[in-house]
Amino acid sequence: MFEQGPRNRRRLAGSLLACLALVTVSACGETDEAIFIVLNFEEASVPEKVDSICLGLWDTDPLGGQFGERYALASPAQATLAVEPGLATTGHLLVQGYSFGKRVALAQQDFDFSGPDVEASLAFCGPGLAEPATERASVAIAEGAAMAVSQGPEGAWILVASAGESRVYSAGSAGLGQLAIDAPVSAGAVKSVLAVDADGDCDDDFIVLNEGGASLWRRDRRALVLDNALLPSQPQTAIRSIALDFNGDLLADVALVGPDGLTLWQGASDGLKQVTSGVTSEELRNASAIAAGDLDGDGFVDLAIARQGLPDRLLYGDGTARFTLSTASLAEDDRDSRAIAIGDLDADGIAEIVIASLGAPITAFARNGTREYVDRSFLLLPNADSQDATGLAVADWNGDCEADVLIAAPQTLSWASGQAALAEEASLPEAREILVDDLLGAGDRDALLLSATSLRWWRR
Repeated sequence: MFEQGPRNRRRLAGSLLACLALVTVSACGETDEAIFIVLNFEEASVPEKVDSICLGLWDTDPLGGQFGERYALASPAQATLAVEPGLATTGHLLVQGYSFGKRVALAQQDFDFSGPDVEASLAFCGPGLAEPATERASVAIAEGAAMAVSQGPEGAWILVASAGESRVYSAGSAGLGQLAIDAPVSAGAVKSVLAVDADGDCDDDFIVLNEGGASLWRRDRRALVLDNALLPSQPQTAIRSIALDFNGDLLADVALVGPDGLTLWQGASDGLKQVTSGVTSEELRNASAIAAGDLDGDGFVDLAIARQGLPDRLLYGDGTARFTLSTASLAEDDRDSRAIAIGDLDADGIAEIVIASLGAPITAFARNGTREYVDRSFLLLPNADSQDATGLAVADWNGDCEADVLIAAPQTLSWASGQAALAEEASLPEAREILVDDLLGAGDRDALLLSATSLRWWRR
């Protein structure tokens, strides 16, 4: 069943009206003009269980209305959305599925209000993909750039930002095309870019972190609008960030890390607000990367934080914005960690942690007991050689509904999931940052590889 989010995210403008019900249709769908959108949710649709969705509808007329709402998905179900067109003739549907606030699945398509009714499935795996990955496009970029992918009514946008410059690309049959969208970045080295739905309309906005602080570019139909009013006013020194939902209220939150430790931004009706985490800056100083997931199986989001020259740390959440630091959950070695990811690598229902470090092998930790994690690299990643890895992605890369690992390094490697261990599958080009997404909304796997000089798009 579904539970509606705590704030009303409807933006109707007289053009369309939508309401959601389980199978049966509420009163707003009782007119002859209504079209019905049937959403199917499968329990095994992604390696990570979908616990909430953001459902967006847009009139394809840029001057028309839109609807956006988040819902908790308490159990796999079928739901019916009744949409009355008003003045609209065609619309666009986008459903994003989340696990603890991280997008793990999506469905999108255009539809016509003259019918027929629309049926969409939220899935991101199966059947298995036997064909190897191939390169679809490559574009030159400025040195020191960072990237993120936003999903919205005009499809996937890729923002590539560097000091004083940014470019927005879209993926298509002809490759990666640069869009005429202006989003100037202030001077100063760019640390990272994050895609997150900061304004609650079910498309993703961009947060750029650079030496000058943080800036937010809100996605508004066919433009990006600078809207720093949605960000906290406190000075920011973070270098990495992730989108998550750390308090279970269905609003998008942000966790940021950097030399001064951890910062939490909690979603609210008027933007993101900084809150305290319960952990001091000194306990998490020199943080270099962060990942989120349920590490102890209590149903609350936890954090794994990589650090440079200091032991990596695990923080256990209590369902609010408060976290407890566990100093004994990971090995106490002072590695130079640069990337960290969480995923169920062996399909046993328990999350593992993968860490990439400079001058060291890729390391995989498995849970031993309730909250203790031990090195199980020899079982989970038996062929992982030493390499200067700087990026990780854990996702279903080969379409078998199990988690795979992709590693950004001087020679990027991908591991395909197996019964009890991951077996090396293939080598991809050099990269220092990697993202896995569905750029065309067709259920395929796309990998974006960012190096010092190029952005490359690989697809299966």
